[in-house]
Amino acid sequence: MITASLRCGIHRSALFGLTLCAAACGVIGYDITSRQMFLGPIERIDFDLDSGAVEVYAFNRTAVNMLYNLRGFDTGIEDIAMDLDGAVIDAHIACTGKDLCNADFYAEVPLATDITIAARSGGVTLTGVDATVTATVAAGDVLGYDLGATVLDLAVETGNVTISWADPPSSADIEVTTGTVALTLPAGSYQCDLSAAAGKVDNRGVTCDPAAASVLRIKVDRGDIALLVGAP
Repeated sequence: MITASLRCGIHRSALFGLTLCAAACGVIGYDITSRQMFLGPIERIDFDLDSGAVEVYAFNRTAVNMLYNLRGFDTGIEDIAMDLDGAVIDAHIACTGKDLCNADFYAEVPLATDITIAARSGGVTLTGVDATVTATVAAGDVLGYDLGATVLDLAVETGNVTISWADPPSSADIEVTTGTVALTLPAGSYQCDLSAAAGKVDNRGVTCDPAAASVLRIKVDRGDIALLVGAP
């Protein structure tokens, strides 16, 4: 870490990268990418982002490959890091609320890696993830592709949720304040608890059975719910 002491009397932490511009008072702008490989066994990644998107791609590999693309001014960036604590990676960006501050994180992870996400301004994309996902998204869409037998606990304030599963989820608990939920599921039976207070529920072909092993609990305040059966 490089510590920059600015002539305006502001002291911030500047991260590895290329300084693109410096104003008369010493404000620094960044447009940089940082990459890191984690070789040890990783059980979980915790993302905590004031501004930025998260993308996670899970497949048959042994190490975790992570990067972020940081854009912003030194006066707006409080902290950014990808730190290892035991078997957990802490990936975060904190912004002061001043000027531009944004970092998009991307991670390639082994199967069975748990994911937690707190995203206050930015969307989430998950591909192939087959472990427990716990996410809160304030403003942004959530996309999921070919997920495995996940345990999904998702809360979205404003944004659309579009997810397809390659294998039936163990449980999917989704709450959306404003936005639509569209799920594509493998053929089979599901416990269904579906509520769209100011929208409609479209269930085309999904068999709802209170004794089923896979549980769907979906609640939308303002928006529609659509459940589809994918191709066999």
